[in-house]
Amino acid sequence: MNFDKLNVFAQLPNFAFCKDLHSTYFQCNSNLAKIAGLESPNDIIGKNDYKLPWAEQADLYVRGDQEILDTSMIVEFVEPLPLSTGETIKIVIQKGPLFNLKGQKIGIIGNFSEYVDNKYDGRSQRGGKNMLSPHTRHAYGPLTKKQSECLFYLIRGKSSKEISLLLKKSKRTIEDHINNLKDQFNCQTKSELIDKVFELGYAHVLPPSLIEHYHK
Repeated sequence: MNFDKLNVFAQLPNFAFCKDLHSTYFQCNSNLAKIAGLESPNDIIGKNDYKLPWAEQADLYVRGDQEILDTSMIVEFVEPLPLSTGETIKIVIQKGPLFNLKGQKIGIIGNFSEYVDNKYDGRSQRGGKNMLSPHTRHAYGPLTKKQSECLFYLIRGKSSKEISLLLKKSKRTIEDHINNLKDQFNCQTKSELIDKVFELGYAHVLPPSLIEHYHK
């Protein structure tokens, strides 16, 4: 596969990141790098929260990471985020355990957006909302490497044509993978498939091609 794997993650919307089992960042998107005062997403690799503008909240963040690793649950909550500008904002963050396709826990994956009072449904700050466990997700069977890659881009709004260009496969091949995924998850339509895999937490599963780039 020849496309730039980091660049794909870097262009994800909102603010996205991945940490290893020790809460050390190994990936983020361009938006997060910018508010962290970094020149590029590459600059976050090897850093932890204690070395970023929100160091004063690092203990809180790391404890939250450990809770997620201990329970394997996906949570959503509101918390403060100090920025490189000196300003502190509230964010709505969703994060959960990061798995490889073998079901092995390899870290934390998360994304967040700025908190807006009238756009949030009132879930409690910290404590959050527990979502489905990975055991429920695995009940639908393992995904192949190609299925995982297609699903990763599909739930991020990419069309079959766009996915075919990213993966350098024909549009017909991509559509076959998507149809197989619909069968596997007992879905009739693409939108139904996207809703179901979001509910099952597949937004927190990275395809091996993205993971291997940082774990050689």
